[in-house]
Amino acid sequence: MIRGTIYITCSRAALILSGFVLNVILGRWLGPEQFGVFGIINSIGTTIELILLSSLAKGVSKFIAENERSIRSIINGGLLIQAISGLFIFGVLFFGADLIASLLNDQEMAIYFRMLSLFIPIAGLAFVYESALNGIRYFGNQAVITIIFHITRLIGAIFFVYIGLSLKGAILGLIVADIVRLFIGRYFCKGLRAKGNYNMKSLVKFGFQTAMLSFTTILLVNIDIVAVKVLLKDGAFTGFYNATLTISRMPSFMVGALGVTLFPLIVKSISENNEELTKRYISQSVKYLLLFIIPMTFLISATSEGLISILYGEVYSASARSLSILIFGWAFLTLNMMFNMIILAGDKPYIAVIMGLFLIPFSIVLNLKLIPIMGIDGAAWAATVTNIVGCALAGGYVYIRFNAFVNFASAVRILLASIITYLIAIFYPAEGFMLFANYIFLSIVFFVLLVILGEITIDDIMNLKGSVFKTLKKEKVAV
Repeated sequence: MIRGTIYITCSRAALILSGFVLNVILGRWLGPEQFGVFGIINSIGTTIELILLSSLAKGVSKFIAENERSIRSIINGGLLIQAISGLFIFGVLFFGADLIASLLNDQEMAIYFRMLSLFIPIAGLAFVYESALNGIRYFGNQAVITIIFHITRLIGAIFFVYIGLSLKGAILGLIVADIVRLFIGRYFCKGLRAKGNYNMKSLVKFGFQTAMLSFTTILLVNIDIVAVKVLLKDGAFTGFYNATLTISRMPSFMVGALGVTLFPLIVKSISENNEELTKRYISQSVKYLLLFIIPMTFLISATSEGLISILYGEVYSASARSLSILIFGWAFLTLNMMFNMIILAGDKPYIAVIMGLFLIPFSIVLNLKLIPIMGIDGAAWAATVTNIVGCALAGGYVYIRFNAFVNFASAVRILLASIITYLIAIFYPAEGFMLFANYIFLSIVFFVLLVILGEITIDDIMNLKGSVFKTLKKEKVAV
């Protein structure tokens, strides 16, 4: 699991770096109002990807992990279903663009939705190939696809905006990147030829249930920014909140590597009825997640004003307080996503769907109550409270279902070390680009505190070192 996580973490690093560079440049070049529109378009595109495209692809990953003798048959079935559904979604989005724009009180957005519809069929096919590689645990190839995709997206979007296409150029860059991702995925999968039997109805059923889970998750992720757009009306507020969202999502993108590698491993251990291995996968993954997410959340919250100003300029400083709140909300959402991934691997996605359906009206009510009173800070509080409740529900189910969770004393030590680094960041603030040097220093302090508290031992360091060198050696032999 460590080796796969290293691969996917590298790809997630490319995602975060390219995404931040892209959002910072677009935020400066397009201005708050158009940048807010880009945030809405990007959110809706992500929603469609996860609900109607990657959901079936997740089923491809699961079925291949359980039955590697039917790889090509499962891939072909996934491609057929994705082609049909992708063309249907394209038609709905292309011809319904005017209606969607009207609902968002901005008729000028219709042209952007029509452009967005072009990438839907392409992205759906690309997801099938990526998920096939995930199912057979070819994490290295999967990471290569992700890295090339995000670099292409960054270069393409910046180039098209630079030559004068403005927001249309940014969307065009997304389309070009998906075309590149599709062809690379097809190249990596061309050698997978095993054509055993499998139940396509089961694949469709699992994909439908996963789509419902993705639907609830994406609604929860985007309710706040859509509510800001509709309730506050001023496009600048949407741009400010989009800047807050961009930074808050950073930790979840990075630790998502754990979920990508964990899913096929848990699927396989459950299919083999190996309860001890399943429990070990879960407890280790939650611990690694906490080690990363808790300190980063506290550090970003403590330095929100300086970080916003560096990345987006002083004009976005109004976002600082909402960032200091929302970053905690996304930490809980990241934990919730990990728990939902475990529930999904356990063949009961409807449990997570039920939880999500409860949280959606809860979040809507909070946004309707808090945004008119507190502005974008109200949206941040609504998202944070909702995600705390969701994390408690999903985490409780995982504990009951698998009898596995992180050690309580370990969680306390991680939290204590994070609070100490948070206080240091508050009382000894850094300005300008020295802030990033301060992040490195405080990360070292956090690591030393974990060693002092006994959370990290010499054996842990040596085991990690051995895993890394084993990975590098294997890659050298492969080359």
